[in-house]
Amino acid sequence: MSTHLKSRLFPALGALAAVSASLACAAPASAHRFPIPRCGWVSKARIQNTFGVHVKARKPYWMTKIAPVLHCNFMESQSNLQVPGKPIIRVQFRELQRLEPASGFVPVAHLGDCRRRVSCTGGHSAWLYSQQATTSLSPTPFTAGVSLGVVAGLNSIVIQIENPFGPLPVANEVATAEHLAKRLVRRFRWK
Repeated sequence: MSTHLKSRLFPALGALAAVSASLACAAPASAHRFPIPRCGWVSKARIQNTFGVHVKARKPYWMTKIAPVLHCNFMESQSNLQVPGKPIIRVQFRELQRLEPASGFVPVAHLGDCRRRVSCTGGHSAWLYSQQATTSLSPTPFTAGVSLGVVAGLNSIVIQIENPFGPLPVANEVATAEHLAKRLVRRFRWK
């Protein structure tokens, strides 16, 4: 691989994850029930149909970084494109957390929902980082990693893809991640 994905992509992904752990603000009273996320929203079948790779769902787990974060990880059924031992796709549901992207992230228009100014950075509700790579089997550059963070009202969603050993069997990894985010934002949005 001509680009060392691990040294370039994961510091950026880690920066987004670490910085996005900031609390948006004290949540206002709302007539709407708080959406409790679950990994069934991104089932194995949905991931396979969306990204075209056969995956196994790992056991979901919660972490608390100021507020709860649900991790939904997916490994390839047969490891071809992913880093061994690391998920090829990860979806995080971050309760009451805003996004403050690190260097290299670019805003994404028409995605997400900023309900309050404090929950958005620079007036944007979605941020993207993508990494290109080549391999001896795929000499044409392909998208080898994506990190997409999207504000869902006062919550946020992060979708991470890491496929350094070859392209996913979709026309556009970034557009596919954005399409999935649009579906998830509707479920996880909280005023």
